Amino acid sequence: MLETSLCVRHGDSGGPMFTGTTTLGINSGGNYADQACGNTDAQTDRVSFHHPVQDVPNKQDLKTY
Repeated sequence: MLETSLCVRHGDSGGPMFTGTTTLGINSGGNYADQACGNTDAQTDRVSFHHPVQDVPNKQDLKTY
């Protein structure tokens, strides 16, 4: 699992985590922010978890290009 401080909201599970145009992970939860995600002071202890996206094709024995 990848642990980040990215803002996640209810309903975000299964969504992608990007860096630029590359998908790194699939959101699987976190401590959801009640405040707006754009407010960096809203939740300093924010944590979210993402499953590495490469594990999905690897476990299904799929080729990636």
